[in-house]
Amino acid sequence: MVKKDISSIEFKAFMSSGALLRQGKTYYLGVGPFLQGAQNSNFSFFSPNFFMDDELELKTPSQCFQIDQDQFKLRLDEFLKSAPEMRKIKWVEPSFETYRQVFDIIKNEIDSGQLKKAVPVLFAKAQEQISALRIAHILSHLNLQASRSYVYGMWNVKSGMLGASPELLLSINAGELQSMALAGTQIKNSESCCLLEDPKELYEHLLVVEDIENVLKGYGVLKSRGPEILELPSLWHLKTEIRMKLSGTPHPIELINKLHPTPALGVSPRQFDYRWMRGFPEAEIRNKFGGAFALVFPERECISVVAIRNIQWNQNSILLGAGGGVVRESQLEKEWQELVAKRSSVKEMTGL
Repeated sequence: MVKKDISSIEFKAFMSSGALLRQGKTYYLGVGPFLQGAQNSNFSFFSPNFFMDDELELKTPSQCFQIDQDQFKLRLDEFLKSAPEMRKIKWVEPSFETYRQVFDIIKNEIDSGQLKKAVPVLFAKAQEQISALRIAHILSHLNLQASRSYVYGMWNVKSGMLGASPELLLSINAGELQSMALAGTQIKNSESCCLLEDPKELYEHLLVVEDIENVLKGYGVLKSRGPEILELPSLWHLKTEIRMKLSGTPHPIELINKLHPTPALGVSPRQFDYRWMRGFPEAEIRNKFGGAFALVFPERECISVVAIRNIQWNQNSILLGAGGGVVRESQLEKEWQELVAKRSSVKEMTGL
């Protein structure tokens, strides 16, 4: 049963073991412990790692809540009442030389003619612990993010992930599927956005659009709108919205497995196999970054976002990742600055 109100005691339990996804101004909250697989009439969460070789089962909360943004803020403010200010995290940033190494690996494959695009990811790191109080502080910052961003996360007393993604992998509601291509980035260090006039960024974006359309074409008739500009506080992105009326009732996990990862986080062409990126520096620590994070309802409806603009943590350390597409025309220094800007945007929106 999904409850429409959450008590202070229930919210405290949520802060210790919880999961959430915010769509618009509606919060879907799950309180642990979590059961494996779909259960009864409750919604479930799906949060595998990027390479889809771990945590492939749905996880159903012991308690489910659907509340509005005002009630979420009320309970959050109660939890944080009289709490001290949290000091800023001390981050160790990834090295430029590490990025140059992976950039060159990708460029060499592109020059060979087999690869068109790949997305390297590097991490800032911190030796810190994330407490329930720190989670609450992060959520208080994320709650201020515009409704076009999906606040999401899942955690327990040992580890977790929390962020606000601008990228929808797919949603299914009343037989209609929505997806988006979100690729092509410009740092907001000037007054105007030039993405729609930038051949390199448009090419990178088109690779994602064509890939999504090719994957989904067997499920119904597609309609797309874009590219257009998505404006975030410190970045602009190219976005194309993709919609279709489903011709059947495929399970959401089937479609997630088909789509993940699009070339926005993976590779192009798709048959190159994104698992090639396991050989990249820091691939062994990326865990869920860039993976699918989904809220799945019993009636085969879902909301699934791409797990970017987040932090991940365990009992001893925190990771803050950022990735950016590399194509033939990419310039090393410019791509590096994009990753710096993306990490900075996450620090700002999480208060870290």
